[in-house]
Amino acid sequence: MFDHFDLPQSTLLFVITGVLCLIGGRRSLAFILALVGFYLGGRLAKAYWGTDFPFFIILFAVFTGLAGAILSRVSKTVALSIAAFAIGGYVFSSFLVSWQMFAPQYEGVLLILFGLFAAVFSTFMFDLGLATISSILGAALLAQISGTEKMLQAALFAGLALAGILIQTGLLSKGFDRGQRSAKNRTGI
Repeated sequence: MFDHFDLPQSTLLFVITGVLCLIGGRRSLAFILALVGFYLGGRLAKAYWGTDFPFFIILFAVFTGLAGAILSRVSKTVALSIAAFAIGGYVFSSFLVSWQMFAPQYEGVLLILFGLFAAVFSTFMFDLGLATISSILGAALLAQISGTEKMLQAALFAGLALAGILIQTGLLSKGFDRGQRSAKNRTGI
């Protein structure tokens, strides 16, 4: 499913980053933006310079990562919209193309459509949008390194993304609290 991503394979880095995005991404917009900036900057630099200048690729990626982190401190809404556009558009367009639901020549159109949807969604529902985008990013990173077949990767991605959204929005803990309170009321404790 995520074989379309061509991120460098550093499994420990992916696990740490994926778990941080799933659990605490809502609390750290600067981290998410730095990660997105670093990744997109690396992709752009690689497309422009090829693999001939690895130092410039890393330097440009670090620069765009820092720019993303600084942008998150200046304007959170604009920063989240940019991150949502990049993450939502890239993950879902890559997913649909890798599953052969659409031809590869439509990937740019899908990226723009899903990116715009994610950006608008995150602008109007800031907290839920941030939780959703960081959960999608974390789930994509963890599903990518799982090394399983496409169907299992898709199930892992969906399950992790849903779990991340539930954890970050507090819906999971509210459900447990409600159940404990009702059990206390029945026993009279």
